[in-house]
Amino acid sequence: MSFNNSGNEDFYFEGIFPTCDEEYMEATKRIITDVNSLSDNTCTMIYHSVGVRDPRNESYFIDDCKALIQYLSGIENKTEESDIKSRCNYLNYKLKYDLMGYHCSIQNTKEVYQKIVDSYKPYNKILNKCNSHIKNLDLDTFYKFYFLNWLYNYLNVFIGGKFICPFNTDDFKKYIVLLKKCEIENNRNFCNVLEKFKAQYSDYIHKLTKCLEGHKGLTFSSWKYTTYGSYIGLRIRVMLRFRNKKNKERLKLLDSFENAFNDLSNKECQIAYNSLE
Repeated sequence: MSFNNSGNEDFYFEGIFPTCDEEYMEATKRIITDVNSLSDNTCTMIYHSVGVRDPRNESYFIDDCKALIQYLSGIENKTEESDIKSRCNYLNYKLKYDLMGYHCSIQNTKEVYQKIVDSYKPYNKILNKCNSHIKNLDLDTFYKFYFLNWLYNYLNVFIGGKFICPFNTDDFKKYIVLLKKCEIENNRNFCNVLEKFKAQYSDYIHKLTKCLEGHKGLTFSSWKYTTYGSYIGLRIRVMLRFRNKKNKERLKLLDSFENAFNDLSNKECQIAYNSLE
């Protein structure tokens, strides 16, 4: 499997991080008190239809599915088109995240989204705000999302008063970064989001650049990122604090997700680094 610049053309990344990520975490917390049998039934149906590889993960998949439905329901309250578009694109990313993490036989996010929407129609519950925004998310676009998520996770640590250089952590050992200039990237919106990030968080970027420079002689400003690896976001760990049931088993599942990304990373390692020679 290789990654190139043939992803979803001009995909819209504006306004997604950190806002949508924070809203999703709030939706995740709400499932603790969610006793809605409809969402349970829907997610059980989705579980059986997407082909989760390991049946021992059923309860975890259903929890994550319910969080997605909570998040999707919240989008129905949005009125500004830009807000709707950003949140729907984030929803698409999270759908792909779960389908990959649970090694589902169905990986088409559009198809799974439609299953969720259709399951609510008989109950006169309309979830249609994302209909025009959800398209099957290709891997190249997914990993752009994944990189932005990663970048903001490290930023949150920095804002909290601590800087972590990725090259000095075990987490970064699980990463491979495909580096090319944004000028050849077909998704200008993604590059614009990176430029705005660099301008807004210049102190953080300065520290990040300093700790990364010397590795192949590259700095942050020269990168086109398609990041893929196995970093499990810090806020996912925060989520676990709100789930008292089977936390050890849940962590094992997340570790399995890390291994899945490691497999992809290893296959692309030589290709990525050869492009820098």
